[in-house]
Amino acid sequence: MTLSLIIRSLFEFAAVILVIAGLINEKKLIDFEAKLFRAIRIHIRNHRRRKQYEKLRAQRSIQSRAPADLPEDTVSVTVVSGREAFHRVA
Repeated sequence: MTLSLIIRSLFEFAAVILVIAGLINEKKLIDFEAKLFRAIRIHIRNHRRRKQYEKLRAQRSIQSRAPADLPEDTVSVTVVSGREAFHRVA
């Protein structure tokens, strides 16, 4: 017998044992699968929310001084509203 045939036979034997164990503990296996799918859905949802939040955070750039393209004699005012929005009035 070659090594590859021995390894393949061991994997087949392990698969048969796992199928039998799955049939014996079918209810526990179904519950485990449901929990696993739920955990994966929650992880994906949280990942999407986190990416969306990071994208929104990147769009909100807080400007602490006048832009460089305004001449120095021009007065510029930053208006801060209550919803964390900054408006530049030149």
